[in-house]
Amino acid sequence: ITHITHIPHITHIPHLRMAEFSGDTLRRKLMQLSCSQQSIQTLGLWLIHYRQHADAAVDVWLQQLQQTAPGDRLKFLFLANDVILQSRRKGPEL
Repeated sequence: ITHITHIPHITHIPHLRMAEFSGDTLRRKLMQLSCSQQSIQTLGLWLIHYRQHADAAVDVWLQQLQQTAPGDRLKFLFLANDVILQSRRKGPEL
């Protein structure tokens, strides 16, 4: 049996490193967003992780929503719903 002496933290694995928050990063992520559960939950968790940037995130979210064709807006509502539900489950520490 091999003994594992060090398991790297996720941020130390380059391809798994979480992107830093910026309006441009969020815009790019929103443009790549699909209606799949995995896509919605992944971006939702990213937004919750950067909750200290909530005001800027909402501004970008609203701009992107308004610039998106009406038939493609549902994914933005799914995302908002996911963030709200996940935040409520995580409790008052958020």
